Amino acid sequence: MRHLPAHELELDRSLTLHVGRDPRATAIVRRPVALARDLGRTLVAACVEDPGTATALAALGCDTTRGYAIARPMPVEDLLTRLTRPASPLQPL
Repeated sequence: MRHLPAHELELDRSLTLHVGRDPRATAIVRRPVALARDLGRTLVAACVEDPGTATALAALGCDTTRGYAIARPMPVEDLLTRLTRPASPLQPL
């Protein structure tokens, strides 16, 4: 991993689905968060579907999320409008 030309690591949905609700799932996610930090990489959590999970991931140190908790698929025009609003990467658009 130390030689990969990637600047960003992604947590799969299978790892993020129960974070914040299942202590074992939360414990498992702590390790890749620490690894990303130690390697100087950004960590993205995939398929985050609710604000509670997004909040739990932020508390663990995850840099950003993607998924329905952030925004549903939308036309480009709507996305451009939403991008002009200031927001945290972990807050819904």
